[in-house]
Amino acid sequence: MNSHIFFGSALLLACLAGTALAQQPGFTPQKAPATINSTYAEINPMLSPDGSELYFVRVNHPANGYGEGDSQDIWYSKKGADGEWSEAIRIPELNLARYNAVVGFVDGGKTLMIMGRFTKSGDFWSKRGFSLLSRSESGQWGAPRAVQIASYARKNKGLYSTAYLSADGNQLLMSYHKRHNSKHSDLFVSQAQANGKFSAPKKIRTLDDDNELAPFLSADGKTLYYTSNRAGSQDILVAERQGDNWRNWTAAKLPNEAINTPGWEAYFRTNAQGSMGYYAATQGSEHSDIYFVKLYEENPYILVSGRVLNTQNGQPLPTASGLRLFANDSLQQSLSVQADAPIA
Repeated sequence: MNSHIFFGSALLLACLAGTALAQQPGFTPQKAPATINSTYAEINPMLSPDGSELYFVRVNHPANGYGEGDSQDIWYSKKGADGEWSEAIRIPELNLARYNAVVGFVDGGKTLMIMGRFTKSGDFWSKRGFSLLSRSESGQWGAPRAVQIASYARKNKGLYSTAYLSADGNQLLMSYHKRHNSKHSDLFVSQAQANGKFSAPKKIRTLDDDNELAPFLSADGKTLYYTSNRAGSQDILVAERQGDNWRNWTAAKLPNEAINTPGWEAYFRTNAQGSMGYYAATQGSEHSDIYFVKLYEENPYILVSGRVLNTQNGQPLPTASGLRLFANDSLQQSLSVQADAPIA
């Protein structure tokens, strides 16, 4: 039997009877697999631009450079062709200090920006700041190269600091405090200059809560995610940039009721498309883990199953083999209908 199924421009359900609809998976946060999470705390997930590599920080792990005694080292997992994440490994060349973190990607992910400035030999931490490390075609990491930021080391005096380099490399968002040993942090932004240096950081006063940290900027530079304790617990907030002013943002709001809990959430990032989120959360545990959450479906779909009827006699076709799909007299491999399309 070699039949044709014709769909007119407005025909959607007329040839289907007893249909069943199935939608894409939901948007509930999911804990990353055991190849990424461990019995130790994981924070600061950083997804490479192509989505194939996940760098994150593992806290106080025995294999860290400073072991279980107050250490934060960069670990790494790679996504395979089957979509599974490999067993995370520690990268010694990236862990040159007690507190280490990836804060951005340059040149499509071939170069990383990390926390800290180091001695000329590249072996020891020198002072607060940022450095670039490039990976060769053979996979070897080079020596760190200092990033020049006016006044940063002098002004960053608090206990904690975080940062994120925008996807285009032109903005460096940071959290730190100017008061010595302060446990609080404020948000700052620094602009890349033509000479390769960054401008002196400027405070983002429109987002000045009690404590802000872990900024992240969407790929289009319009949406800022960060963590704040303004609601009483560490929650992820989101704000939109107003015009071209990098210090002017809308009032922050909660991005998704499924993400924030009564526990601790921080370090929210997304993939390049903005369709998937990656963050750290306790979710009732004694330590934080990495979580994934779908923010929107890149290719939304609905699976439709049912009976195909013969329009001449109203009887169902006995088999689906050999059927061909036509829309407006044109042979189609598949068919999609806009949600607001009129039904005649």
